[in-house]
Amino acid sequence: MIIEYEWVNREPFLEYNSHNVQNWLFQFCAKGWLTETGKLASSGEAEAIAYRSYSLEVAKGNRKNVTGYASGDVFNMAEAYRSIRDWDKELKLEISGELCGPRVIPNWDRYSLQVSGELDL
Repeated sequence: MIIEYEWVNREPFLEYNSHNVQNWLFQFCAKGWLTETGKLASSGEAEAIAYRSYSLEVAKGNRKNVTGYASGDVFNMAEAYRSIRDWDKELKLEISGELCGPRVIPNWDRYSLQVSGELDL
């Protein structure tokens, strides 16, 4: 099984009528394939995908201007929440369940109640 993780979003939301950051939105995703061959055959289109997101409210006394955050600080903050919430483990379990769970049988004929043609799993 192949799983790739990536950040979808690490975005600030500002206070009303201000440039101070009120919230941060972190969205993280995992993409999975059962085999390397499956990944190549699908042109990189994931066979399973799962997301996690978290909205972090900045305490009123700690809010600062959006330009006061260095990209490294945002990166470290997002990675800390990824680790604290154990997103990699959660997403791996979800992707594994999707890839290794029950599947539809290709070529199943619902009228004859048999496989029509070759059974290609």
